[in-house]
Amino acid sequence: MLQQQIRTSWAVLAVWAIYAAIRLAVQPLLGWQPASADDWTRALEVRALLDGQAFWDVTQYRMNPPEGFSMHWSRLVDLPLAGTSLLLGETAAFALVPLLWLLPALFALRKLMLRLGFSDLAFAFGLALLPLFPLLPGTFAPFAIDHHGPQAVLGLVCAALLLSDRRAAAAMAGVGAGAWAVISLEGLPMVAALAALYGARYVWAKEKLLAPFLAALAASAPMLVWLTRGPEAFATAFCDILLPGHMAAFGVAALGATVLSLLTLTDMRARMAALAALGAASIAAALTLLGPCAVNPMAELDPLLVTYWHGFITEGLPIWKQPLSAGLVLVWTSALAKPLDPLFAPPNLSANAAMLISGEACDYAS
Repeated sequence: MLQQQIRTSWAVLAVWAIYAAIRLAVQPLLGWQPASADDWTRALEVRALLDGQAFWDVTQYRMNPPEGFSMHWSRLVDLPLAGTSLLLGETAAFALVPLLWLLPALFALRKLMLRLGFSDLAFAFGLALLPLFPLLPGTFAPFAIDHHGPQAVLGLVCAALLLSDRRAAAAMAGVGAGAWAVISLEGLPMVAALAALYGARYVWAKEKLLAPFLAALAASAPMLVWLTRGPEAFATAFCDILLPGHMAAFGVAALGATVLSLLTLTDMRARMAALAALGAASIAAALTLLGPCAVNPMAELDPLLVTYWHGFITEGLPIWKQPLSAGLVLVWTSALAKPLDPLFAPPNLSANAAMLISGEACDYAS
């Protein structure tokens, strides 16, 4: 009976409720306020919005007065915080919203584990360990109100959708990828990785899911930019947000993928060549329109800020410049995965993997 329940939505809700209760119980020891500079800045942005600052204006006027400092941050992250603040007050909103982000993350993880055919033991470990995984407890903690929580959720949701063989799921992944890139340009490499994985499914299994993914990405990204930043965002000179050059590359890729979906290329080498040409055309469009921003998203950043601020943000540094503790966190799971594989993997895991590669995976959650 317990083995059947561990795979249900109720198990997800139970894990989330236990984690949320523990975090809220210990919060008085940590203080009822944001912990990091990014969290505080997000708090000021939400407060300014609720105090009447224009929705498309994300300038922080308390910084560099009187002109203020443009944060280039997305209102997509502000909206749940502002809405919950109106309903429950700021303290409750800042404490609860990060915990609420954990819920869709856990449901996306459940979908991933169901599709991959995890054993009961692996399934239980997966649900229990995600909130405790190094770097993640701080992401879904009360008052962790910066953009990292939504990014983690979108990454897991896109990964879960990637394992589906439905065109609608690919389109939903494209919308999620668009939101991810709009929230922060940090997500752009992972969006490219998602496109590459859909491309790999086209090359090896003849699946035509790349076109709906890229079409949804190309349509949703500019729409979200316009809705959350306004028309002036399309003419900005800043490099650290999604720019028309990025959107043009999405559009070129979507158009090319749509043409490929209409062709019948039976030879794998032909599909690989067509996909390579598509990637080259997209990169050419980005390089042509982005200029210096194509090489370095921080190209327009003041050198003083690069030296004394951005150069100390660990999430943007290569592993060899990370603190030892953070660097070890990034590699220890890879070292443990192989020894633990026989313990957690079901007997038919190889068959499940073959089904996924061939595009014949079943929707275990249905």
